[in-house]
Amino acid sequence: MTKKANLHHLMFYDFDALLLLNEKICQCNIGQQCLLHGSIGAIDHGIPLNIDMTTASKVLFDCESAQSDGQLVDFGGYPMHYIYSPDRGTFLVKNLLSDEVLYKFNRVNSTIYDHKCVFHEDKTDRILYTDPKNIRFHSIRDQEGESFLVRLFDLDLGEVFEQAPEQNLSTRRGKPVPNYNELERTVIEEDYEDELDFYSTLAVNEKDGKVYIVIFDNNTGRFVKKFQVREEIKEVKQIILFSLQIIKHPLIGL
Repeated sequence: MTKKANLHHLMFYDFDALLLLNEKICQCNIGQQCLLHGSIGAIDHGIPLNIDMTTASKVLFDCESAQSDGQLVDFGGYPMHYIYSPDRGTFLVKNLLSDEVLYKFNRVNSTIYDHKCVFHEDKTDRILYTDPKNIRFHSIRDQEGESFLVRLFDLDLGEVFEQAPEQNLSTRRGKPVPNYNELERTVIEEDYEDELDFYSTLAVNEKDGKVYIVIFDNNTGRFVKKFQVREEIKEVKQIILFSLQIIKHPLIGL
């Protein structure tokens, strides 16, 4: 992987062809001692790069992506597609074989916070598009050889919070506290719990400025429950970890 300007250049090579085109440094088997590496496969040693890389194989996949959060490209769907970001305001969903664009997600609102577009980790091949205000579930459908994208449902935080009265917030000394809608963000973080099949989000209620963990049904998007987070949400990285019986909400300093 190389980087130029604001783009990350990612290339996949044929590994089997690399082994055939390049000479082995030494003949080693798992569990045996190797003069160059120690015990092959053992803790602290692992498996060495046992070829002398002098010849490159055929490039199988080539992509330039502007994503900088570790998710340069994501693969999934049927037929197989991939998602990447050619610039900071766009996500493209492309067919892996034909490289045809299936759908283009454009950033609608101007904000300092990143948008995210990935295949759902629950292995249903659904696509999640998250912006600072919404979480949307999509699915790739195929009919008579033609693929198209269907918007399934949104996790409707506006409906969850619609009963709350709007409040003007202030500190104990009377200093006004900015409402989080001024920060253009409702969705702070998300998490999927596979045993209960729940999708949860850490979200700000723009009407009263309070912060909640909101739980939805992962299959239907139906609202299940919400919990208020008592501590103040600061401008640091937030994460939520949802296991079968415990919800964790640690703060990660930037």
